[in-house]
Amino acid sequence: MCVNPGLYGGVTSDSLLNYLIKAGGVDPERGSYVDIVVKRGNRVRSNVNLYDFLLNGKLGLSQFADGDTIIVGPRQHTSAFRAMSLTATTLSSAKAAFP
Repeated sequence: MCVNPGLYGGVTSDSLLNYLIKAGGVDPERGSYVDIVVKRGNRVRSNVNLYDFLLNGKLGLSQFADGDTIIVGPRQHTSAFRAMSLTATTLSSAKAAFP
């Protein structure tokens, strides 16, 4: 699910990311970053996980043709993580550092 799904023109050398940007990107509330499918007709050409791209900086090359479809699947399961930062600074040493 993209922010602005629709028909977008481009050239065969445009990347998947170019088309996602044209469509407003993956909807962060409803769309999946790990379930993106590129189809040509009824045939699946590739399955894309954008987290792989974020972690490794590499995205498989796809050459698009007229009529290709990019399907961003719905958001499924999510995990929430809370980060906490602990320091060894005490109140007395903080006062000494900030007179």
